[in-house]
Amino acid sequence: MRLGRVACTGCWIGRLAELIRAQGTRWTGDLVDTPARELTALDCVVVSSDAFVLDGCRQCLNLAEAVLAELAPERALGDLEPPVTPRPASEQL
Repeated sequence: MRLGRVACTGCWIGRLAELIRAQGTRWTGDLVDTPARELTALDCVVVSSDAFVLDGCRQCLNLAEAVLAELAPERALGDLEPPVTPRPASEQL
């Protein structure tokens, strides 16, 4: 199994390697200086929770959304930005 590029620190790669080896799977990974650039250039499905990466990839899976849907399916996800209230015309410059 090839894990294209892994956008994480060396300790995460080590932990990920332990988990995959425990399952008996062979894999390779790379530690790079500019993971977002590397990930957005790949021609495969990229799994991330980084909005910049998700926006730039041809095919992606939003990891945060998938985890939340699995762990808390009863919770509704929505926009957390406060609503914008237009100012009256008399207050506009």
